[in-house]
Amino acid sequence: MLSLNFLFLGYRKIIIPPEQLAFFTSALVRASVASKVSPNGEVYVRECDVEKIKKIIAGRNDFELSEPKGLYGKIKETKNKAIIVLALLISVFVVVLLSEIVWDIRVDGNDRINDYEIIKALNESGFQVGSLWNAVDMGKVESNVLSNTDHLSWININRRGNVAYIKVMEKENFDELPAEDKMQYCNIVAEKDCIIEEITVTRGRALVKAGDAVKKGEILVLGIGSDETGGKFCAAEATVIGRVTDSVKAYVDRKIEIKSYDDGKLCNISINLFKISINIFKKYGNLTKECAIIEDEIEYTLPGGKKLPFSFTAKYALSERIILKEYSDGELIDQAAQKLNAMTLDLLSECDLLKIKSYGEFTDDGYYLVNDIVFLAEIGRCVEFKVD
Repeated sequence: MLSLNFLFLGYRKIIIPPEQLAFFTSALVRASVASKVSPNGEVYVRECDVEKIKKIIAGRNDFELSEPKGLYGKIKETKNKAIIVLALLISVFVVVLLSEIVWDIRVDGNDRINDYEIIKALNESGFQVGSLWNAVDMGKVESNVLSNTDHLSWININRRGNVAYIKVMEKENFDELPAEDKMQYCNIVAEKDCIIEEITVTRGRALVKAGDAVKKGEILVLGIGSDETGGKFCAAEATVIGRVTDSVKAYVDRKIEIKSYDDGKLCNISINLFKISINIFKKYGNLTKECAIIEDEIEYTLPGGKKLPFSFTAKYALSERIILKEYSDGELIDQAAQKLNAMTLDLLSECDLLKIKSYGEFTDDGYYLVNDIVFLAEIGRCVEFKVD
């Protein structure tokens, strides 16, 4: 078996007649050429000794010298060696670069703040998936996050491989508002015209009672403490439920213009690698002013739901057309009903419905539909006042 020296640095195989073997090996020894003779009479020599050997066998036709073998021979036989070397260098560069990139961010220690808010604060401070570890000042990022977040008392960024582990500690007074957000003195006034159904005062003096009719802007609870507390000014607190009567109106035109687009032509494809966008296809041609450009971003995720740091963006050019449409009577009523239902649900999202009455009417140009509603709602609103 050949030594590693032969295999890595390259070797040649020399085939000679058996009667010349003794003469040839003696000549190699005199020339200080290392060699190895196989049982079948083949002689193996190193690539670096080939020039000496050619002088020894010069003029002899019964000697056969093979092409380079071993690792050196494989390299020499390989075509496009420059391209392969360049590809290897690029691969090494990419591997080194990817090892310095933040691939994932994981947060620990938060009970009341969700991960998204902390990751968003990190992003605003210059640290996110795709950032380079060596290009980010971790101490500065931690300081900025604490300065911009009211509910964190401590944060630490640790690196494990390509993953950033964020350890945080929340403030004890998490649920308290900052001092500048609190009202020192305020009254509670009515947001709507209504009849008071229920009023529960925690702090302040009530100026109305259940059954009273009040107008929008009227003071319901005065920001003054009770006589037992000295009658000092305070921030009034109360829950005021009122019975409100309101109307919601929806109108639909009989004739409308509808924008329509064709299927669209692909005009641009780009790959987004971390924070870099590279165009790999672009064909806009002569686009008209009526064309709309629609972007479609394709993202990839791992089985655990983590996003990979690259995506593709495809842009399509859509030609716009205007289509005139005229509703029939039945279609007018359906469109008005859908619109009115959405408006009613939005109004009653945090209210208790007591009564509803609907009616509609055709006009020369369309149709309108109305809901008269009676509902219970929280109608108190704090209005701050100053004391000199």
